[in-house]
Amino acid sequence: MVKHKIGKHKVTELDISVKTTKRGRQVSSVAVPAEKSLYRPSKRRKIIPVIPADNKAHRGSSSSSLPEPLYYESIFETFDGKTSQGKTTHDYLKAWLDQGKCGAYLDRLLITEAMPKPTCVRCLKGVATWRCLDCGSQPQYCGVCCRISHRRTPFHRVEYWNGGYFQPAWLWQAGTMICLGHQGHMCPEYQKKMSDLEKRSLKVNGCLDSPPLEEDDTTFGAKPAITQLGSGRFVLFVHLNGFHYLPVYPCLCGEKVRLPEDEQFLEAGYFPSTWTTIETVFTLELLKDYHLTKTETKMSTENYCDILKRKTNFAFPSKIDRARELSRVWQMYNYMILLKRHGFGHEGRGRKPEKGELALYCAICPQPGINLPSNWKSLTELWLYKRYIVIDGNFKLHHLIIRGQDRGISLIAGAAYMIEKAYQDKVLKNAPESKQDKDKMKKGYDASGLFGSACARHGCFCGGALVDMQKGERQANADLSVNEAFDTTNAAGTPGALLAYDINCQFCIHFRERIDKAHHLTIPGDLDITYLIGLFHIHGHGEICLPRFASTFLPGAGMASGEIIESLWSILNQAARITKTMTPAHRREMIDACVTDINWKKLVSVDTYITTQLLKARTEKEKADDDFALLNDTVSPAQKELWQEEMETANDEREGSDVSSMDSYLPKLEKVKNTRAIRSSLMAEEQKTRKNVGLANWVATGMEIQEAQSALRSTAMAIRNATEGSVTDLDVQKKREVLIKQIDNWYKIADTLFPGLDPTAETSKMTDKRDPCVCENECQCPPHIPDPDVDFELAENIVLSLPSDFHDLPEELSAAAITEGELRVAQANEALDTLRSLITKKSTYYRANRELANGTRDRTRSYDSINALEKLMVAAKRTYAKARSSLERLGLLPEHPQFKTLHKSDTKAVTAIYSPNARGQRNEGLSWIWTSLGIDPTEEGYLAEVYRVNWIRAKSRADRWMEEVIILEHEMEWFVRFCLYRQRKCLDWAQSNEEGVSAGHMAYAFRQADMWARRASAGKKQFMEKCGVRVTIEDPIINDPTT
Repeated sequence: MVKHKIGKHKVTELDISVKTTKRGRQVSSVAVPAEKSLYRPSKRRKIIPVIPADNKAHRGSSSSSLPEPLYYESIFETFDGKTSQGKTTHDYLKAWLDQGKCGAYLDRLLITEAMPKPTCVRCLKGVATWRCLDCGSQPQYCGVCCRISHRRTPFHRVEYWNGGYFQPAWLWQAGTMICLGHQGHMCPEYQKKMSDLEKRSLKVNGCLDSPPLEEDDTTFGAKPAITQLGSGRFVLFVHLNGFHYLPVYPCLCGEKVRLPEDEQFLEAGYFPSTWTTIETVFTLELLKDYHLTKTETKMSTENYCDILKRKTNFAFPSKIDRARELSRVWQMYNYMILLKRHGFGHEGRGRKPEKGELALYCAICPQPGINLPSNWKSLTELWLYKRYIVIDGNFKLHHLIIRGQDRGISLIAGAAYMIEKAYQDKVLKNAPESKQDKDKMKKGYDASGLFGSACARHGCFCGGALVDMQKGERQANADLSVNEAFDTTNAAGTPGALLAYDINCQFCIHFRERIDKAHHLTIPGDLDITYLIGLFHIHGHGEICLPRFASTFLPGAGMASGEIIESLWSILNQAARITKTMTPAHRREMIDACVTDINWKKLVSVDTYITTQLLKARTEKEKADDDFALLNDTVSPAQKELWQEEMETANDEREGSDVSSMDSYLPKLEKVKNTRAIRSSLMAEEQKTRKNVGLANWVATGMEIQEAQSALRSTAMAIRNATEGSVTDLDVQKKREVLIKQIDNWYKIADTLFPGLDPTAETSKMTDKRDPCVCENECQCPPHIPDPDVDFELAENIVLSLPSDFHDLPEELSAAAITEGELRVAQANEALDTLRSLITKKSTYYRANRELANGTRDRTRSYDSINALEKLMVAAKRTYAKARSSLERLGLLPEHPQFKTLHKSDTKAVTAIYSPNARGQRNEGLSWIWTSLGIDPTEEGYLAEVYRVNWIRAKSRADRWMEEVIILEHEMEWFVRFCLYRQRKCLDWAQSNEEGVSAGHMAYAFRQADMWARRASAGKKQFMEKCGVRVTIEDPIINDPTT
C-alpha cells in the first residue's frame, strides 16, 4: 500500500498489485481514499498514460481530480476493447441477460400488440380502430381522424383493429389521397370539399365503414379493386417503407396555368416512371436512399426491390416488380443530380456536358485558375505545382457479353469519369496491337477490366480517364487513360507531371513515340513527365529500378507512395458482382456514380486527412533529420560536397524515359547472388526442361511464408511480454488471417505437385524461443517469458512441410530437397550480406554518438534509430539461423563450411570504424562474417562506399519528408482556395440572366455557395487550431439574397 498526497485533498492510498499471466506481467493500482469523500471523478475523463521522466512517483496536481496511478497499465497491457466506462459490448450483453432485461423488453413488445384504449387520441370521441406504426408513440385513431392526420404523411404504415388483433391495413382504406398542383391542397376546379373526394375512393371500393377483409387475400387489400375515380385514379407509389396504392387527383386548372401531369408529380416530390400514362412513381426520398445504398453498399436493383417487397408485407412479400422502372428512373435521377450540382441548370441551359465536365477532381491538387494564387508562376518552388498521377489496371470490373441484350442509352456519355464509349472504340481500333498476356484475355467478355487514373497523393479519380480493357493491360488503353487524365486536369498548364505506374520501367520506354504517332493523343511535347513506380511494387522489380523509379530519390515527390489507386480498386471491386451483367450503358453510369461518391467522400474528409498527415509528417521529418545528422556528422566536408554533387548531377541528367543517370545511387560493391536470382534461374531451368515445373516457386514461397511466420512470432511475443506498444492484438489477428490464406494455398499447390503424399506427416514442431541478442555489451533485451501453452494451431506456429522439416525425407521430395538446398544457400548469403550492411551502418551511428556504443541509451531519437536498426539485425539473424539449420537437416552443411554458427560477438559494431584510436582495438580480430568473403570493413574504399550509399539514402529520406511538410502546408491553402472558387462559381449561378432561371434556381445557388463557404471556414479553423497553419485569403462576400 502506497500513500499519495493530492494537494488540498486528503491522503489517498494506492493499492498496487502485480500479477503474472501467460501474456506477461500485469501491474494495476486502485485508489483507496483514506476517508469517504463526496468527490466523484467524471466517468468520461480520459487519462493519457505518460511514462515518468524519472523514478520518482508523480505528485498530484492541485486540481479537483484523483491522483494518476504510479504505474500505468497501458504500458504493460494492450487495449482490451473496453471504453472509458469500463464496459465492453460483451459486458453489456451479459448484464442485459443477467438482470432480466430480455424478458422485460419482450413483454413490453408483446403488450403493445393489444388495444390500450378504445377511444381516439385525437378527437377523444370516436372508436379507435386504426393504429399508425410511423407516428410517434403509435397513436390509435378513429377512421376520420386517421384520414385527417395523414393528409401530409400519406406513406405511413397503419393497422386496423378487427376485434381480436391489429391486422395490416393501408391508408387508402382510411381515405387518404394525393392532390397535385396546389402544394397538397385540392384543386379548386373540382368544386368539392376535400372530404368528399376522400370518401369517393372508399365508396367506390365499398369500404366506407371498415377495410375489405377477405380470408384468402394475403395482401390485406393493398391494391383497390377499382382504380379509376373519374378525374382521379389510383397510382402505385414506391417509398422507403414499401409499395403504396393511393388515389391521385391532378390539377385541372387551365392549360396555360397548370403544369403537365408528370411535372406536377415531380413538383410534389414524386418521380414518375414515365411521362405519358403514369401508373408508378418513386418518391425522391426513396431515390436518394437508393442512390446512397447503391454507391455505398453496391447493392443490386433486384436486391433493393426485394427489401421493399418484404417491408410492404413481411409474411407475404409483395409480388410487385418495379426493378426495371427503378433502374431506368435512377439513371435519369443520377444524371439530373450531376447536372444540378455542376450548374447546368443555371448556365449553359440545354447544353450537353463535354468530356469530364460532370467530374469533380481533387480539391487540393494544384489546379491553375482554380486553387492557385494568380502569381504562382513567379514563385520559386515550381516543383510544388506539378501534376502527380497514378495509373493502373483492374481486372475485376469486367463485363459479360449477353446475347440479345439491349446495349442501353448512356445519358452521361463520357461527361463524368468513364470515357465515352464510341470515342474509346474509335481510338483503340486504330491503336497498334501489342503482344498480350493470354492469362488476362477473357472469352465472352466485351470488357476484361478497367484502366484508370487518379491523383497519386489523395486518390481522386480523374475525369474521363476510366477506360475499358479488352485484351489485357494493353499500352494503348493506358496511353488513352493518361491522355484523358492530363487533359481533364489541365496538366499542360502545370510545370510538369509525375506519372506512377507499377510497370513504368517498360511502359515509359516508347511512351513519347506512341504519343507522337497517335493523332488522338494530345499530350503536349513540351510537358515534362517523370516516370515512377509505386513503393510497394518497386521492391518486386530488379535492384536497378529502385533509384531509377522510386519516389524516394526524386526531388519534389514528397512521401506519397504512388500506390493509392490500389485502395480505390478495392472499393470499386465491390460493384463487380452487379455491373458484369448490366447493360453496357447502365454499367458505365453505375461506375460513374461510385467514382463520384468516392471523390466526394475524399473531398468532405480531406481537410481532416491533411491535418493528420501534416502532424505525422512533422514528426517523421524530425526523425529523418536526426537519422541523417547521425551519418552526416561522420563524413568529411569534401565527401558531403562530392556526394551532393553526384545527386544533383544524376537528377539533372534524368530526362523522360532516360533514367540511367540514377544508377550512380546504386552501391558499387559486389553483391552476393540473392534468392530472387536463384529462384529465377531455377524456374527458367524447369520451364526449359519441362521437369518439375512450379517446384522452385513452391519451395521459395514456402520459405517466404516461414520468414513471415518468424516476424509474426516476434511481434506476438513482444505484445505478450509487454514490450511493443505500437502494435495491437488486432494487428496480429489480421496478419494471422493473411498467413492462413497463404498457407492453405501453399498446401493446395503441394497437392498438385505431390499427389498422394501426406505433406504434414513426420514434420518437426515449433518451439517458443527468444529472439537472438544483438546488444553490444550488457544485454538490454526485454525479458523473455516462455509461453507454456504454445498454440501450434496459430498461423505463425504451423510447421510447413518443406523437405528440411521432415525427419525422414519422402522419396517424392528428393528433387524439392535439392531445390531447397540451393535456395537456402542463397538465403544464408543474403542474410549475412544484410547483417554486414546493418553492422556497418550501426558502426557509423556509434561514430556520431559514442555514448550509444557505451550503452548510454537515453530515450532520444538516436536511441530510436539504433533500436530500429537492431530490430532489422535480429530479423536477419533469425533468417540466417533458419537457413543454416535447414542446410544441416538436409545434410548439406558440410558442403558449405563458410556458414558458421552466429554468436553475439559476430554482430558487434566494428570498433575500428567508430573509434579508430580505441585502446586495444588493433588486436581485435574481425568476425568470420567479414573474412569468409575477404571483406575488410575498415578498408577505406569499402567503408567510403557504404557511407556514400547510406548517406544518399538518409539524405533522400530527410529531403522527402521536408518536401512533404511543405506540400501539406500548401495543400491547406489550396483546399481553402478551391472551396472559395466553388463558392464564387455558385454565386455566379445566382446572377445568371438566362431564360428560365427562377427564384428556386437562385436559392439553390445561394445554398451551395454557403456550403462551400462553410467548408472553407471549417478547414481554416482546423488548420490553425491543430497545426498552427494560418491560411489568409480574402473571402468573397456572399450576396444577400433578400436584396
